[in-house]
Amino acid sequence: MNAQKPASFFGGANSSLHEIAASPPDLAPIYVPLNESAKWFGVSRDTIYRARKRGHLKIYKAGSRSVLKVSEVKYWIEHR
Repeated sequence: MNAQKPASFFGGANSSLHEIAASPPDLAPIYVPLNESAKWFGVSRDTIYRARKRGHLKIYKAGSRSVLKVSEVKYWIEHR
C-alpha cells in the first residue's frame, strides 16, 4: 500500500516545499489594541469611542488592555 499525500497538500503537483516556504501566509491580526486604531484603521481613539457609544462597535478587554476586533472595525468603516 502506497500512502501518499495529495498534491494539493503541498500546494500542487509542480510546487516545491522551498517555493511554498518562500511565500508565508498572510497572518493579519484578529484583534488590535485600541491605542493603535489610528495606525491600523486611520481613525482616532475618540472616533472609536463615539462609534461604541452609538452601538456601532464593541471594545473588548484582554487583561487590562482594550482591543478591537479587526473584522468588526473594517465592516464599520466600509458601511458608515
